[in-house]
Amino acid sequence: MSALKGVYVSLLRFYSYVMLMWLVAACLLSFYMPAAFIRVLKTL
Repeated sequence: MSALKGVYVSLLRFYSYVMLMWLVAACLLSFYMPAAFIRVLKTL
């Protein structure tokens, strides 16, 4: 059970890291290229 918890914690850490990178990329895009950011949002 502890091994499963370790996998869960590592997955959670990886997920939060990916979300943080996505937020940073989105902020940079919206700051530098608003038009490109809007285009990316429309494709989602």
